[in-house]
Amino acid sequence: MENQWRTSIPPVQSVDLINHSHKLITVGSCFSDSIGQNLKVHKFNCLVNPLGTIFHPLAINRLLSPIPNDVLEKGFVQRDNEWFNCLFHSKFHSESKKDLLESIQGEQQLLLQQIKQSDILFITWGTAFIYELIEQKLAVANCHKMPSSIFNRRLCSVEEIKNASQHLFLHLKKVNPNLRIILTVSPVRHTRDTLILNSVSKSTLRVAAHTLSEELPFVNYFPAYELMMDDLRDYRFYDSDLIHPNQTAIDYIWDYFQLSYLSKSSRELIEKWRKIWKSIQHKPFNNASPSYLTFLNQLEKDLSSFPKEIDVQKELLSIREKINRFRK
Repeated sequence: MENQWRTSIPPVQSVDLINHSHKLITVGSCFSDSIGQNLKVHKFNCLVNPLGTIFHPLAINRLLSPIPNDVLEKGFVQRDNEWFNCLFHSKFHSESKKDLLESIQGEQQLLLQQIKQSDILFITWGTAFIYELIEQKLAVANCHKMPSSIFNRRLCSVEEIKNASQHLFLHLKKVNPNLRIILTVSPVRHTRDTLILNSVSKSTLRVAAHTLSEELPFVNYFPAYELMMDDLRDYRFYDSDLIHPNQTAIDYIWDYFQLSYLSKSSRELIEKWRKIWKSIQHKPFNNASPSYLTFLNQLEKDLSSFPKEIDVQKELLSIREKINRFRK
């Protein structure tokens, strides 16, 4: 009777669990931001979507390997006296083409360096539809509000996505033998494609992800899409746009992620941190009272007890500044 009105997906715990000593990177669609921000808030060493939100696997793949200068050059477009590059997110723009080139090359180089040192790369695919600059014959990550007439839109095949991603993943594993990759398909529906074509798109991504997780032992699939579509399965778990998961859904998927991938010690640290964070947010009735000083001293003690791999220096500094005010 417990599951009469719900089809739940039991968590399957990963063989290689993640803990707070690991370095993580999230890239891809906006769902990567959700998971990445949750990891950061709970004190994991996580680089979150450093090159901005990117939806298509081929566009994501390109950012995870060096881009030749001649390919980069094909991506530059100008609009309203601002330069953009169609291979990158719109957060990269400049009045100077030279400055933009230096900015995107610098940021990508930092990401590639981080990949060499990281333990987990979390990739979220959003759509199998890609846009290509017709004249340049170049698949892009962002159209930057340029005229639709200069682009061709097409659906990539399972084989195209799978083969390109497999080639990249094997390269990354060679660069960093310790790297593990977690793939997921975004639960955010692309209604601009129409709901019918969104289903085609997500199905394409899902089959490609399944094949990669079956063929490459260091690649694992996280069922964010299935949790939203088949477990929660109700509009009360969506934002007002009826497209994006709301906070309740995000929290539910995050809890599932914890049970699937995080070590017991890290889950315990997360609970400990939640309680301390709640205390840090506490606003006292009288911030000059002896009881508040006692509260701050206990909070400093609790923060100081955290393992060294968890960076709480910012919070410790803030608490100590408040304590020092009592001594003046």
